[in-house]
Amino acid sequence: MHIRRIVIIVKRFLLHKVVIRILDYLIPKSDDIWIFGSNGCKYFYGNSMFLFDYLIRNNHARDIYWVTRDSATKAKISSIYGSNAVISPLTIKGIILILKSKVVFISHHKGDVFYHTINNRKRLIIQLWHGIMMKRMGLTDKSLSNKQKKHLADSEFSKYSYITVSSIIEQDTISLDFGLPLDNILVTGYPRNDYLVDNNKFSELLNCYNSTLTELINEIQKYSKVLLYAPTLRQYNQHIYNFTRTELINLNNYLQNVNAILFLRTHAENSIQANAAINPATIEHIDVDYSNIRQLNHDTLLDSQFILPHIDILITDYSGIYYDYLLLDRPVIFLPCDYEEYERTRGFVYDYDIITAGPKVTNAHELIEWIDKYINDPSTDRNLREHIQTWFHKYNDGRACERIIQLVESQLSV
Repeated sequence: MHIRRIVIIVKRFLLHKVVIRILDYLIPKSDDIWIFGSNGCKYFYGNSMFLFDYLIRNNHARDIYWVTRDSATKAKISSIYGSNAVISPLTIKGIILILKSKVVFISHHKGDVFYHTINNRKRLIIQLWHGIMMKRMGLTDKSLSNKQKKHLADSEFSKYSYITVSSIIEQDTISLDFGLPLDNILVTGYPRNDYLVDNNKFSELLNCYNSTLTELINEIQKYSKVLLYAPTLRQYNQHIYNFTRTELINLNNYLQNVNAILFLRTHAENSIQANAAINPATIEHIDVDYSNIRQLNHDTLLDSQFILPHIDILITDYSGIYYDYLLLDRPVIFLPCDYEEYERTRGFVYDYDIITAGPKVTNAHELIEWIDKYINDPSTDRNLREHIQTWFHKYNDGRACERIIQLVESQLSV
């Protein structure tokens, strides 16, 4: 078994590091082949998905393909756009199209299109990224060693042709995080935020994304207010706020009284099970009916962007979802239960107190108080939200997709 595993590793190494690299160098690129991927070549979501959908719906002249190694994702994309719109990186056809592509769009890393060894010598690799950062990352991440940072810079970041961002302040930050010149950081806005500004732009995608989304949207119509608690990624045994049984009972009773529902949603890389006390389904809470507190995990709804327009109050800590939500001008409550620890292990990009447009609460009692205030007067803190929104969003016109495509086309014509 040990020898078999070694053989598999050697084969993968030869395929990725040798064969693909040589073929990528030899095969000519076609301006008409544009490929998209996201989240390690598995899921269909994020900025890549919204830009992909925009291009196909608007009959763009280029040949557009989504790359995925996941059979369920392939089936979903085929049902929405037809089988010709999706390719597998493990087939001859898929490999050839990837290697012939002139333009590659990713949202996490080059592995979004499976082959980490592709480079930008003969093509454009556009990093659409997956959100405005509140915490440090890349070359400024406190949790990474110098060796890890050098590896990222050499093997990943240096291969990006351009990175898209939403503002001048983010342009400066991403330049430091990725170690790239400012000229390579394009202030366009994020495709996924076009949806928040103009829901109709992606109405067809919304209608066919999945049946669960449609059912969810229909279900929440019966509530007067809808709240979302979406904390950021937790690593190294870190935990989100540890609600006690009593706190959950009190919170649920309050929500019942005001006819509101609270959805709990952890980061995509975390499980809600990582913090048992917040999970109403655990054994210790099995005898309590949390009728108005529900989980909204990623197996239920992969992309939270679709639900944001239906959220009246956002609760978070250090998640970049906050910046997107600013475009809707609705209340935000912050629950930074482990601020000191997070600052020590990861670090923050900006002064947390300055860029957060809402109260910082430390327990469920304070949380309920602020929820009540915002329900009674949603305009509270509006001036602060609007002010900070202008820092992090240069555009608020729902035309990020158009700007990105225009910039790419201009580069191809050079």
